[in-house]
Amino acid sequence: MTRRTARASRTGLVIIGLILLLGAGAVLARSLNASTSVLGNPHAPLLTHGQVQYPTKNSWVWPVVAAASFLIAVLALWWMAAQTRIRAVRRMPLEPDRVHGTTTLRADAATGAMTDELEAIPASGQPTRACTGLRRPLASG
Repeated sequence: MTRRTARASRTGLVIIGLILLLGAGAVLARSLNASTSVLGNPHAPLLTHGQVQYPTKNSWVWPVVAAASFLIAVLALWWMAAQTRIRAVRRMPLEPDRVHGTTTLRADAATGAMTDELEAIPASGQPTRACTGLRRPLASG
């Protein structure tokens, strides 16, 4: 997962969490009879008879609900696919030298060596290999 994806996920989850928290607060306030002038009587039905009959009198309501549901489903699938993206590094430039050539190291060789060393440490458990990030030289100078 990239930093941008992680930031977008956190932002989206915070927004959804705040919406759910506001809804829960409104339900709690109504059930405790906190603000009857705004939220209504806790024993009264939530929807009036006219509101219940509105979708049956207007044929455009259900296609709009279906379109909104489809849009939410597509956005959810896009979000799930974005969670799997990583910025994998294939080669790492070690010593960039434009005159004599650049020394590069394959990322799988570096991660293999690091994983082997970590597996030798008893407290490390089972390390996984992944080399992610930006492709830039390791040593500057």
